[in-house]
Amino acid sequence: MLGLLLGAGAFGACSGGAASHGSRTTAPAPSPASTPPIPRRGCETSAYGDLGRTPVNRAGPIGFVDSWSKTQPVGERRGSRIRPIKVLVVVDVGVTVTVTIPDYEHDRLRLLYAAPTPDSPDGFYEFAVGEKATTFQACQPGQGPVGEHPQTQFPGYFLVKGPGCYRVDVAQRGSSHRAHADLSLGKDC
Repeated sequence: MLGLLLGAGAFGACSGGAASHGSRTTAPAPSPASTPPIPRRGCETSAYGDLGRTPVNRAGPIGFVDSWSKTQPVGERRGSRIRPIKVLVVVDVGVTVTVTIPDYEHDRLRLLYAAPTPDSPDGFYEFAVGEKATTFQACQPGQGPVGEHPQTQFPGYFLVKGPGCYRVDVAQRGSSHRAHADLSLGKDC
């Protein structure tokens, strides 16, 4: 018994004082400086392809070509990793917008746009590598790498844990107006 009491006293001394069950210290809240920066895609990482009559799901100055997900396996897994769903983003010329995954979707949906061509040896990614937000800066008039077009295209992906109708928030730089888009990713909205 004496050994237990001496051990407890040594623990209290090593932990910086007497143990108190009534007060606990918590880690300080993360400072804004520790929040990771929002990835940005600009004109230099854009692409162009003729969309023809492909439907574009518009939300203000941005559109999502989510109809492609109907031909892709949504939520396909390899262990804990997920195969991403290709969704082309189109942004009106000269506009900068940020797409954000709402808090209530963080466990089911992430963006994968930080790199123009994400790197994976087998096409599957850990869900945690996905972004919660990405900023898209469209080309200015006459700036596009492949000529003059009314929209800038950004190829990329969404990491989706299963088929569904997912909402993303859209904020345009310089505007107080906020929009959202409901994306059909393996399931119609």
